[in-house]
Amino acid sequence: MHPLRIEHPEAKCPRHFNKEYRRLVEAAWAAGWWCERRRKYIYCRPPDLSRRTVRIPMTPNKRTIHNIKAKLRAAGLWV
Repeated sequence: MHPLRIEHPEAKCPRHFNKEYRRLVEAAWAAGWWCERRRKYIYCRPPDLSRRTVRIPMTPNKRTIHNIKAKLRAAGLWV
């Protein structure tokens, strides 16, 4: 589990209005990642701090969903 999740046990998973994007954010949250919304993106940080942060835009795009899935897989989350 990410260190920020341990520090803030009352934190909740940020919601995305698009159901496909929301499913990805919820899968990352369930796997112990730290997810937070900042302006136009949801930042998902893996528990392994040596991996990269994945940025999920708040504006959905037809092609972006495939790129985000690939980035999550590269960071260690299989969705």
